[in-house]
Order: sequence, then C-alpha cells, then structure tokens
Amino acid sequence: MKKVLFLAFAVMLCLGSLQTANAQLGKLKNKINKITKPTKNNTEMSSDIPTHTTNIYFSDTKIDLNNLPTATTPDFSKDVHAVIDFGRPLKEVTEARKDGKKLRITPSITDNMGNSGAAGLYLPVEDLESHYLILDFVVSKENAYTEFEYPAMTLFGFFKNLEANEGTASITFSKDYEETSRSNFQFDLNGLDKNALWLKSKQASEVAASNWSLAELPEVFYKDGVTVPELNEAKIGEMIKNLSSNVSEVLKVVTVGNPEWRVNTNDIDVPKNRNVNGSRTMAVYKGIDGNCYFMDSIYLEQEYAGGGTYGPYRIPRTHRGKFPGSKIADCELVNK
Repeated sequence: MKKVLFLAFAVMLCLGSLQTANAQLGKLKNKINKITKPTKNNTEMSSDIPTHTTNIYFSDTKIDLNNLPTATTPDFSKDVHAVIDFGRPLKEVTEARKDGKKLRITPSITDNMGNSGAAGLYLPVEDLESHYLILDFVVSKENAYTEFEYPAMTLFGFFKNLEANEGTASITFSKDYEETSRSNFQFDLNGLDKNALWLKSKQASEVAASNWSLAELPEVFYKDGVTVPELNEAKIGEMIKNLSSNVSEVLKVVTVGNPEWRVNTNDIDVPKNRNVNGSRTMAVYKGIDGNCYFMDSIYLEQEYAGGGTYGPYRIPRTHRGKFPGSKIADCELVNK
C-alpha cells in the first residue's frame, strides 16, 4: 500500500512539474511570438507594438533637432532624411560592437508581411550618448550630411527587394536579446524606380562614410616604438606613398611592440614569404584631397627568393583595401 501511495505521489509531482514547464514554455513562446511573428495587415502590426515604441519622422531637408519634422511617411520621390527620437541615450537602446575605429549597431527592419532584414550602421562613439538617431535614409549625394556609414544603402536595400510597393515597416533595436525600441512608418514606392533609388542611397552612404572622421588617435601612436628589423619608418612611409596615388605626404609612421618573423610555407613546407609579426605599425598621411588619414596595423612582408633568402620588404597588394584609412578631424593630431 505504501508503494502504491509513493508511486501515486511521484506521478503527481511529475505532472505538476510538467504543467509548470509547459506554462513556462508557453510564456516563452508568447514572448518570442510577440517579437518575431509575421503580421498580415496594419491592424495586426499595431496590436503587437510594444509599449516602448519610439517615434520616427521624415524630412526632405537636413534635420534640425531644435525644430523636429512631423512627417511620419517618407516621400521617396524626394530626398528622405529620418530622425528617431528614443527619449534616452542610444547606448541604452542597442548593443554596439567596436569595429576598428567605429562602432557597429545592427537594428532590424521588417514589414507587415513578415519580411525582415538587418540594417548595419557604423557610427562615431560619441553618438551613443545622443537621444536621437539621424539618418540619411535615401538622399542625393550632395545632400548627404550625416556621419553614419551605410544606413541609406542597408535601409533602402530592404525596400528594393520587397515584392510589395507599399505597406508598413518597422525599425527595431535590441539590447541583451530583448527588444528595446520599435519605430513604425508607412511607405509607398508606387511609380518609382527602385533601382534608381538604390543607386541614390548607395552614393549617399559613400558620402556619409567620407563625412566621418576620428577626433583622436590612439595613445600608443605617440609612444616611442621599436622599428621593424632592418627597416625604418621612412622606408615604410615610402611604401605607403607608393601604394596609392591618393597619398600626398606621409606625416608620421610608428611601430610599437617586439617585431619577429613568421614564415608562411606551402603544403610541402617550402617557404612562400615571411611577415613581421608581434608589432603594430601605424601611419598618418595627407591625401591629395587635403584631408589627413590614419592607417592602422600596416602589414609588411618579404617574398621568399630561394636559398634561405628573402626579397625586399613590401606591403602586399591585398593590403590596399585599407585605403583610404580613417579620416582624422585635424591633421595637427599627429603632433599632439
């Protein structure tokens, strides 16, 4: 009889635990569905909007924070600047990942039919303190003025690939895997050339990238360093200048760390080349456009010449992708 009672009690405990687990799982599903489930019309989208919905406004001229625009629907037949009013610092709204000398944030964009995409934005560090996010949504290149790299391209890239030309869209931000902000707006692309708008947005993104500049250089740039073996900063400067016709003058080269050689071999262990490892080489140069640029982690190597010898130092051709580097706000930063 005791065994029967014990078994019955155990079954009741299991059922209770199962019910609790199912209830918790149901809450989790509801939470996930609230954020991710596709919607079919504007009414359904509105019912799913969380309490932290923020406002987004559009203008065909430069945004003035002292006189915010009131339009809630972008007119893609004109230039479109956008401002999102979070009411709190951007750093409280989204994750920010350091990427070189910039920060990357990745809001998502969705429409009322369940289509979704990511809108990767590169922005200056100080903008994380701002309560507003101002974007060149899709504008003529001569009117692009923000320092946010790629917003126009990634944001309009979403609309370019939609089958529908009109509907409701949302830009959503998350932090610690929780949705923190959602901005909703209507869009209408009927009668417009999406490919032409895409090209326009791409050009605006390129201008936004060129508007961005470093306000300071890393402290290590001003420290005395160790030169690369058998190679001085002047020679590195010559190599940088020869890499691009856009370099007018190399102002300063700094190498810090403890340089050592790393030999790269092929499948049968025959050397291909060797590169300087364990050091960090940086430079500031003046471009033919009059601006100054900072290049970091300059890569130096020597091609294997046979018989245990190596050819002249070089910056490999693949390294040219680092040009033009990061524009700095003032050329005098090199003399700080």
